[in-house]
Amino acid sequence: MNLYIPVEVKDRELYAKLLLTKYAVERDFNVILGKKNDLNRLILSMPKGIYYGLGIAENYNDFFEKLSKLGHLVVVGEEEGLITYSDEMYLDMRISPKTIKHVDLIFTWGMENFNIINQGRKNITSKLRVTGNPRLDLLKPNFSGVYQNNINSIRGKYNEFILVCTSFPSCNHFIKDINYVQSLIDKKTLKDKKSIKNFKKYQEVKSKTFRSFVEVIPELAAAFPDTDIIVRPHPSESKEIYEVLADKCKNVFVESRFSVHPWILCSKAVIHHYCTTSIEAFAAGIPRFSLRPLADTYSEKEIPFKCSHEFKTSSNLIEGIKSTLFKNLEIKDESKMRQDYEHYVLNMGKTISSDLIINEIINYIKINPKKNSIKDFFIFQSIKEFKGRVEFLLRKIIRNFFMKNHSSADYTNHKFDALSLSEIEEVLHFYSKNDNAGFKCRRIDKHFVKITKSS
Repeated sequence: MNLYIPVEVKDRELYAKLLLTKYAVERDFNVILGKKNDLNRLILSMPKGIYYGLGIAENYNDFFEKLSKLGHLVVVGEEEGLITYSDEMYLDMRISPKTIKHVDLIFTWGMENFNIINQGRKNITSKLRVTGNPRLDLLKPNFSGVYQNNINSIRGKYNEFILVCTSFPSCNHFIKDINYVQSLIDKKTLKDKKSIKNFKKYQEVKSKTFRSFVEVIPELAAAFPDTDIIVRPHPSESKEIYEVLADKCKNVFVESRFSVHPWILCSKAVIHHYCTTSIEAFAAGIPRFSLRPLADTYSEKEIPFKCSHEFKTSSNLIEGIKSTLFKNLEIKDESKMRQDYEHYVLNMGKTISSDLIINEIINYIKINPKKNSIKDFFIFQSIKEFKGRVEFLLRKIIRNFFMKNHSSADYTNHKFDALSLSEIEEVLHFYSKNDNAGFKCRRIDKHFVKITKSS
């Protein structure tokens, strides 16, 4: 049975999706993994299987409806369900009642995410599963070694550093001339005057905070001259303004290589604003500091701030960092807070989200006999897969010939370049080194591969 796993932002998602792949292949799934846009076109001509989606916003509705009509099972890891907007804004922008109709299972970060969706949308309890997110699995000691080569590279270039994680695509987008609000309207993320008004208020908060981050970076560089300041822009952000700062400050550097995880693991501390990196740093046991010049209790939730040292001004932030990091204070025991945060992220504890997700899919198929029909005979599946790949390649050649929107293509390629087969094999080998599992990887296109159990 095929499990189709799309990857939108390669550096952020690939290793986590490969851990999910490990558990799937060990349970006899054939995994086809790769660039989201291309995989979403490929699957329309491929054998029936299970599609692992990234969200349930309204812009996915038509695509999920097509998949459902073609006989695919649609499951979704709700990627945006942790550090999101207020409950009202999150439900309005991210949880579409129309899209949910075509989804079979929804995997939530924790009970908090589960409760918000369950209470905000009627009659969907049977579709919800609390699993955590595979990205947090990779910060557990038994998996974090997958980043060792990245860590060696980072430590070979930098000594002690503070990591500044920015998250301002709504006001500093990769595409320079984008009208961000209009782009959300076009995707049906913003659907009426109220939702547009609410988002513009949120955007005002982010714009002010963005300016504060631009101001604080050179101040950090001056306050800690013997410590490097590494700026890690959000994947959807432009790096230009940060690179200007780096040119002016000898100990400021802008980095987008690798996943953010090895940078967090190597850092002395993480500075953020309303960002998932706060939880990832918490999971890794790295000190967190938040610069929050303006608190907006309507659009923001407190999840990323409660586990961080929060400061309103740059001077207070710098003093707080000095007090916490450079005065040899005893490290506070955060074990109780970690237990409390399992309410938000189930796999903050011992749970392995990737394993749990595959088990939930298998159990769902077992108790829903009609879903078993997605498994075709091998010969028919092989013929249809070959036919689907040929059709995809022909359509891709035609599409590339007529492509006009270069900025959109540049943005997509920025988030996902070509897949390295050797990297995939290396990562899967690391994951399976203690259980003797074998994997066979075969390239379908430069942007995706098929991974099966070796015979």
